[in-house]
Formats: sequence, C-alpha cells, structure tokens
Amino acid sequence: MSITHSAMAETTNPSQATMKFAIVYIPGALMLGRSMNKIRAFLKHALTPHDIESMTWQYNPYEQKESALDSLLTQISKIPDLDERRLVLVGESYGLDIAIEFRQRHDLDALVIGSSPSATLLQPTVELRRKNTALDRRHYQDLFNNDVGEALARNWFKWHDQEYINPASYAAVGKVIIFTGVAIDNPNPKNQTRLNKDHLEFLHSHPRIMSINLDGQGHRVMLTAAAFIAFTCRTYIMHPNLRPSGHLKLPNIDDPKIYHPMDGKIVL
Repeated sequence: MSITHSAMAETTNPSQATMKFAIVYIPGALMLGRSMNKIRAFLKHALTPHDIESMTWQYNPYEQKESALDSLLTQISKIPDLDERRLVLVGESYGLDIAIEFRQRHDLDALVIGSSPSATLLQPTVELRRKNTALDRRHYQDLFNNDVGEALARNWFKWHDQEYINPASYAAVGKVIIFTGVAIDNPNPKNQTRLNKDHLEFLHSHPRIMSINLDGQGHRVMLTAAAFIAFTCRTYIMHPNLRPSGHLKLPNIDDPKIYHPMDGKIVL
C-alpha cells in the first residue's frame, strides 16, 4: 500500500495555499502517549495555518507487534482526506524504531522524524545486530523487570526468540530525520541508555539519513529540544521533494555559556 500526498501540495507554493498533513506520534517503550504532547504542540505551531490531522498511537505491549502494526494502518486509513495529506511519522526512542518498521512493512510514502534510535538497529549487518540484541537484554534487564516490560520484551523486542532479527535496519532507509542527545565530551551526561558516541558515528555514516546531535541533551531529546526539532523539520515536512540529508554535531542548546539570540542581546 502506498499513501501519497496530493499533486497540489507538490506543485503549489506552500505560502499561497493550505497544505494538508497527517502526523502520527509514537511514544517510546514504557512511555504514555502524553509524553509526545510537547513535540505535537510545537509541530502544530510550526505548521500553522496549514490543515493538520494528528493522532498519538498508544501501542499495547500484550499484543503481537506485527498485528499491532497492521491495526495502526487501519487506524491511519480512517484519517479524513488521507490521500490528500502528506504522512509524517514522529517517534521517540523505540517509537522511532517502530515508525521505521511500520513504514517498511506497509511500503508507505512517509517522512519519519524521530529521536534516539536503537543502538542495535544502527548496526549494518545481521551478525552485529544479533550480537547487540544480547547487549540490549543485559542493559535493559532491570528496566523491563515488570509485567509490562516483560510483555514488550516478548511481543515487540522478541528477546525470547534467539533467531529473530528486526527487519528494519537503518542502513537501508531514507527520508528520515533523526535527533540525538549523545554527550561527546560532557563528564556528566544525562541518561543516554546504550546510545554513545561510537553509535553516533554509525548513524552519521548513513548518507540517506539526516541526523543532528545536540551534545549532552540526553536520551529524551525529543522532549527537551521539542521547539528546535519542530522548526528544523518544518521545511522538510512542507516540501516533499526536499530530501533530508547531512549530519550535524551541535553544542548543547541548554548550555548557559553559549550565546543564544533569543536572550535579548544585541550584537553590533
């Protein structure tokens, strides 16, 4: 199935006509749907006054991943005037991984925006992904030591299936904008889960992915830098023929030592 944007959206100057978007928000593992409220609000503001239909998907950890992704397609298909809208999938952490797999599974024409991808899915080969899956199990063992976590591990991460390999490696994707908050030289980084500067090099080696790292922002960069992310992505959402590409490593935008023009200072 291919969901496409309208010809009018491609050929009309965005400043002169109302464009239509369908935006689906996918939270991270063990996160509630409201965790996406901030980025949802900023994207709505960034795309004003255009026509936006949006939904936040709260997936069920007790459901099998594949049937849940099929159900999500059914839900999206009910969005009014879907064929006239550009589809955008916005995911945080595991929500980004789900967005990539969902788009691939149903062959969708969609832009994916997300933060903090899985360190395992960045690996380019099946052998490396299998090795890193074992590292994931050890790293997140305490976090997933509850009923909901165990259900996610079984039904979504498939950690109990030694032969399972996630089909959506980042090495083969395009039309993706990824934000990370990996600390490069910060001695006191915020929680980054397993993503580190070595994984960042893997990410920045993919030519078809646009990736931006905000040094030291931490794992939940989608939340802490929501305004920056929304307005960075605005142009790519509004112009479907503009393919995201390039890799940036930026300083921590919360660092008080960095001049920020919105501080109200005037430089002559």
